[in-house]
Amino acid sequence: MFNKRKYEQERDFERQSQIRLRGRLWFRLLIFALYVVMGAFIALVVGTFARVLWYCIANGLGNLLLNRLGYYIDPAFSIDYLQQYLVFSLSGGTLLDHSWITWTLMVIVFLLILRLGFKNNYDWGQKFADRTTNQNRWATLKEIDAVYKLIPDRNKFYKGLAGEPITHISGYSVAFLKLHPVLWLIQIIKAPFGLNRQEFPKSYQTLRTKLLKTPGIKSFFKGQASVTGGFEGFFWIDTTPTHTSITAPTRIGKDQRIGYPTIDVFRRAEIQPNIIDTDAKNEDGKMSFVPLLKAGYDVSFVNIIDPNWSELWNPLQAALDYAKDGELDAARDEASVIVQIIGSTGAENTENDTWDKSAEDTQLAIILVLLWLAIEHDDDSLATPASVPQLINSLGQFSDPKDKNKDGLAQYFNMLRQLDPLPPILNEAILKAGSYLQATGDTRTSVMFTLQRHSSLFASETVAKLTSRSTIHISDYGFPRMLKVMLPEEYAGLTAYVELYDAKHVETKIKDYFVNAMRILRHPIKGWRRGAKPFLEQDSMKVSSSGVIHYPFKNYFPEDWLIRVHFENKDNPHHLRKDWVELPGERRLKYSLGGKQMFDPYTGKPEFKIVPKALKYKLFEGRKAKYDLRYSEKPKATFIVASQNNDNYSALASLFIGQVFSVNTQIASEITRRKMDRWIVYKLNEFGMWPQIPGFENFLTRGLTYGHIVNIYLQDDIQIGKNYSDKDAREIKSNMATQYYLQTKDKDTKKELSERLGEIEVQKEMVNSQMGEQQQDRSNRVVSIETKPLMPEKDIEELLDGEVIVMRTAKRNDKRWRRVRALPIFDTKATIMPNSRDLLGATYSLDYYTTDLPIENHVKHLAYNDLFQDFSPYFYELQDRLSMTATSQVNVGPLMKDVNEKDLQDALNIAYERDNPQLSPKQVSEQDLYTQWQENFSSDLDAPFMSDKQLANIPLVMEVEELIKGLLKRKHNTKRTDTQINALQLAERGVLFETLPEINTNRNLLNLMDRDLKAVFEIQKRLDGRSPASDLVAAEGEPLEEKTETAGLNDDELAALDAAQATYEEE
Repeated sequence: MFNKRKYEQERDFERQSQIRLRGRLWFRLLIFALYVVMGAFIALVVGTFARVLWYCIANGLGNLLLNRLGYYIDPAFSIDYLQQYLVFSLSGGTLLDHSWITWTLMVIVFLLILRLGFKNNYDWGQKFADRTTNQNRWATLKEIDAVYKLIPDRNKFYKGLAGEPITHISGYSVAFLKLHPVLWLIQIIKAPFGLNRQEFPKSYQTLRTKLLKTPGIKSFFKGQASVTGGFEGFFWIDTTPTHTSITAPTRIGKDQRIGYPTIDVFRRAEIQPNIIDTDAKNEDGKMSFVPLLKAGYDVSFVNIIDPNWSELWNPLQAALDYAKDGELDAARDEASVIVQIIGSTGAENTENDTWDKSAEDTQLAIILVLLWLAIEHDDDSLATPASVPQLINSLGQFSDPKDKNKDGLAQYFNMLRQLDPLPPILNEAILKAGSYLQATGDTRTSVMFTLQRHSSLFASETVAKLTSRSTIHISDYGFPRMLKVMLPEEYAGLTAYVELYDAKHVETKIKDYFVNAMRILRHPIKGWRRGAKPFLEQDSMKVSSSGVIHYPFKNYFPEDWLIRVHFENKDNPHHLRKDWVELPGERRLKYSLGGKQMFDPYTGKPEFKIVPKALKYKLFEGRKAKYDLRYSEKPKATFIVASQNNDNYSALASLFIGQVFSVNTQIASEITRRKMDRWIVYKLNEFGMWPQIPGFENFLTRGLTYGHIVNIYLQDDIQIGKNYSDKDAREIKSNMATQYYLQTKDKDTKKELSERLGEIEVQKEMVNSQMGEQQQDRSNRVVSIETKPLMPEKDIEELLDGEVIVMRTAKRNDKRWRRVRALPIFDTKATIMPNSRDLLGATYSLDYYTTDLPIENHVKHLAYNDLFQDFSPYFYELQDRLSMTATSQVNVGPLMKDVNEKDLQDALNIAYERDNPQLSPKQVSEQDLYTQWQENFSSDLDAPFMSDKQLANIPLVMEVEELIKGLLKRKHNTKRTDTQINALQLAERGVLFETLPEINTNRNLLNLMDRDLKAVFEIQKRLDGRSPASDLVAAEGEPLEEKTETAGLNDDELAALDAAQATYEEE
């Protein structure tokens, strides 16, 4: 049977020097102290003997000789007095003697014995002392405690930043008693009452509930109201942002010993980081979902295997947002990353390298065209990954089967080239497609086949659903409070100041120095803060070339807040310096439609919402400004679930991580503070199975500056080289400032770790004995110094369960900023890392159904045709656009005089037929319903559109607001009124009728829909349950008909009709 303690003793014995007691310093000092005590005692005895001898000579023999002469020496000699004198001298009387003879004798005796002590100590030191000199060793607990922060190991929340657990210790251990006796005593006192258990006893839970409601006492539980149990031990955590690697083979317990305890430590911090977890086994998310929700996290899945249990994420959304803001370079770079990781085969120096490169450039060109189409038609659904293969297939029908050089894609690019003026994004696309367009014959065919192969991943219905749109904003991970202000192009390139105020404290004139001075006199500290710096937050930003300002707020908004953007900068033009934009708003508690306050079901905290008011602005020549505001205070945790046997799906996970890094880093680099509002911790499980993350080297070298922290989980160091070059692999390893080793079987990894730990000198003693007769026994003692590794390779492979070697190269200062050595840490014995199963119990468990998790299904209404659009209409549209341009250049004036009455009548007949098509019976029934509804609707325009019963039906209200959002999006964003913009933003957050109850009248709703009765009728059908939810999705992106009487006529027909009508009137 394996004896753990015996194995530990044997392992330690091999690396311990054999030092006898006589060679140990403490023993030599003890013996020397005994010599000192013995010398003092003997000196005292000698002094006493000298005094007694002098008494016998002086008082005994002296009186005997001098009595005859008449002299007497007092006291007279007697045996009784001699006994008393002896006792007195031994008890300290000798020390009171002033005789120099006595003291001289005592000092001489003491020095002689002291010399023997020195000689003995020196001889033992020379013969038996430790002669090793070791710089390599493990850090001690005292050194660990001086460097790292101590926190409870479970349940209780703690102040400050989150950190990585380094070492664990039991609160009952003797080692902990030596370091923190008070905390040890508290743990001992709490233990009998069950207050250290995973869950509190029911009696204490009842008492605790009452204490939380008691004034004066509940303050002691601040921040701990949701805690349901105690703790038995402590973690020392590293709060310094560093990249970390965890190395151990499968089933050794990387997650159980490090992963789950780390997530639990993160969630209990006062300042919680965001978490992105590549959850290959679909375990981390399920186990951590509820605990993270209880800690206030916004938890989501990006489930590449099953989009029904996933948030949606369009990889092209970031590029589209950049393109909308006029940042073409950023849009191209984001699109290039997508092509790099999805389009590339990953092979190096292959014979098909040319086709791959050409296909990648063509794929990038297609993506840029899709971005242009999405902006041109104000329809984000056109720019999705699934549109890439769909555009190729749709344009394939226009290919000339007799001429390989006249394929549909090439014809489309050639038509785009003829646009005048040519948009910059299309010019970039045509340049990227140059290698494809210039190729001919079989070469072009080969590039097309390679392009289709690279785009095949997006032809999957699963991937198409997942990437159909974005329900998550990539920038929210680093900057969850984002303001976007859209200004006229006259403001492009100006310096703008963005300021956040507490509206309750904003003065009429912010620069009223007299008021500020009086405030400072009344309240020196508070007055100075409010007077000299009235805003809560300020930063200066450059307006983009398209007139857009993006600014992420760091501070939480107060109850009444005001955002102010102004241009009072000396470098701005004088006529624009006094312009400003203001957005006031409120931070309100959430209430249900029934008037009941809403609380978070997991944390128990009240929920609130940010409600912007009307946008105010004073801009040059009365120009208008628009805005968009996203706000959240919750940390985020996203678990990426991908198939373990499909590398193509795994590539999406790498792309997601790379995009989170690039987008948030770009924003952080443009603001003054150059930091994200929360750290983002990337927990990269099974690092070897994920394809190369684009720009991962920059990720590691520059990421810490902005707050990106990477934790990679490896089976051995070889895994890094699976998807990265040797140079990149070395760079990745060198950037891992903290490394955990639970075990490894790889020879190179073991060798490298053992060499990094270094070698130690070990003193060994060998005795040769000779046995003989007649007392001729002899023995020779030989001392040798041996060099051994601090941790041999064999021992690294045989680390016990829970033992961890921690290499920490970045921690070189203690908590008081004193310099320390970054010695390695060996978690063993009292500091062994606990198993999360024993530490956290059922808190992190798989023992529940996935259907119990509150995960919204975003794709249940998506049909196949919604995912894969037909792009052939856009081919015809471009043809018509070019033909119209060509026609407009021809002088048609004289031709209009030749229009006769017959031509006019034909044009009118065509227009009538198109405006009044033959209706089917179903369409006739629909028309009758519309006519009847129109009469009822118009009879009382001030009546409520939705009844109180309908308003109480929250799902119905949400469906209506979703339909209103879709109808408003049909109108181009440049043509929307301020009321429509505000209503659209409220509808997107699902609070339109709650925030603007006055919109619930027939008149106001009709005005919101630009007095389009058919649009209002669509909403009424939704209320009556006659319109499926999918109608909205299919209708989004279609422009509103501004003039219903001419609906269906194209521009040429309208021009012909107007000309014919004018000629007819003249005749």
